[in-house]
Amino acid sequence: MIGNDIVSLDFAKNSKNWKNQRFLDKLFTKTEQNVIKLAQNPFVEIWKLWSLKESAYKLYVQRFNQRFYAPIQFECNFFKDEVTVSKEDFLCNTKTLQNENYVFSIAFQETVEVYSDCIKLKYSNYKYQSATTTLELKKAVSKHFNIAVQHLNVCKSEIGIPKIYFYNQVLPVDISLSHHGHYGAFSLVFK
Repeated sequence: MIGNDIVSLDFAKNSKNWKNQRFLDKLFTKTEQNVIKLAQNPFVEIWKLWSLKESAYKLYVQRFNQRFYAPIQFECNFFKDEVTVSKEDFLCNTKTLQNENYVFSIAFQETVEVYSDCIKLKYSNYKYQSATTTLELKKAVSKHFNIAVQHLNVCKSEIGIPKIYFYNQVLPVDISLSHHGHYGAFSLVFK
């Protein structure tokens, strides 16, 4: 299983809430808020922590087949250069890639080989973001399994867990998709 999330930093600048204490209290624990306050760039740190929590949430949903909105329940734990995310008995590892354009995080429980890619998107409307990111994911799966892209389909379960199909057969690959602003990302774990 894999979870991911991407935040377009230019797009996030349009959010007026990121400096609001009520916003911070709804999303981040006191420890996380302290990390934000001490960061060289608090704006980027907020969105890094958000992407870590969101990627962990996506992994949690896959694991427990349960959706809800409670970012404060996911807590980032800091150990030197590593960050884990926990919620009660649930614990996952994370990796984050950040640059001047975006923050991209993945969450996983077992040590697995993850293939991820971040894509610059031409347009920022939701339908375009989703279609383009999904197509790039399908191209990567197509290449791995040597299957024509047009025979692949991504469908979500009732609670939003994506699976990739070759005709009507689920392929042995865990996937996670994310898009925000002018960036999309996908992560794959081949089983």
